[in-house]
Amino acid sequence: MDSNNLISLLPYFFVGLVLFIVLLVILSRIMVNVGAREIAIKERRYLGAKMPPGRVVATEGEVGIQADVLKPGLHLIKYPFERVVR
Repeated sequence: MDSNNLISLLPYFFVGLVLFIVLLVILSRIMVNVGAREIAIKERRYLGAKMPPGRVVATEGEVGIQADVLKPGLHLIKYPFERVVR
């Protein structure tokens, strides 16, 4: 290969590198690892019904701190609608 062919491939290399980094960032947000001595709770931030007055914990489909507790291990969350609070 001559240098012209390598130079013509550089934009594809950089686009591939940027896409790979974006994929890693998205996967790091979706996959949550809870340690052996930790528990975590989910907080739903968007797209849900409001909790009735007087309630502290939200059920499925409501915005707020969810009743679901994440035990130790690897979990998938619905990013960007949910986040994990430790």
